[in-house]
Amino acid sequence: MTESSTFKTMNKIWFFGDSYVSIAKQQFLEKNFGTKSWTKIVTETFPEYNNWNIALAGSSLDFLYYTYEQRRKEFKSGDIVIMSLTTIERLLLRNDKKNTHSFLRPKGIVTHEDGICVSIVDDHPWCAHFADDLFNPETHKATLNLFLNSLQYDAMTKGIKIIALPITHFPFLDTEDKDHITLGRTVKGHSLLEVTNRQLRFKFDGKYKIGDFWNQTECREYDNTLHNHLTPRNNEILANKLIRNIKTNEPIDLTTEWEF
Repeated sequence: MTESSTFKTMNKIWFFGDSYVSIAKQQFLEKNFGTKSWTKIVTETFPEYNNWNIALAGSSLDFLYYTYEQRRKEFKSGDIVIMSLTTIERLLLRNDKKNTHSFLRPKGIVTHEDGICVSIVDDHPWCAHFADDLFNPETHKATLNLFLNSLQYDAMTKGIKIIALPITHFPFLDTEDKDHITLGRTVKGHSLLEVTNRQLRFKFDGKYKIGDFWNQTECREYDNTLHNHLTPRNNEILANKLIRNIKTNEPIDLTTEWEF
């Protein structure tokens, strides 16, 4: 069997989502800080799988739906699909330029080209219309639950393992009849986003409150030394949660074990 045919027949671990999954800074951080992302730890633990990471930092839930739909026809029985569920307050904008994606958020527009952030425009005029005209939270909540239903269906019919990690607590998630997929457990005040916030509070001795972090230069500079907004130790902890689930189907609890 040739090397290329071996590659084609191996199962894959697929990664989708936002900056909590993206590998955009992986090589830079490994080279300069000697650290590994949780996605790298997971893929190294399962060398019998190829892996493909389609996550994009700053992306939205509708971008997740789009990229998942683009790739789902390539899934085959035995594959593993891992994704983050980002916040609902982001919208994918139309952009006709190839491999370019722009996302409207309440405070601005972020644009990526070939997976790299090339523009952040704060206080864009469209932001004034975001809450009143463009963003319907109830629709986005319903769409996310429909997406979970489709994940349940794919896991059942395609023979794939699906893991979804909410980065924040979504009290509206319909978790009933989702026994074929793994949903990371969160509760109010305990989620991946809160792990990041607690890390920053610890790093800066409580100097900043939630909401200040991403607007402060020293916080952003520190975060740029981290894989996926997590410290090296917390990357290991998250990776181990995923590894245990893949090996033994142990539930993934995103509220415990973190170190600060």
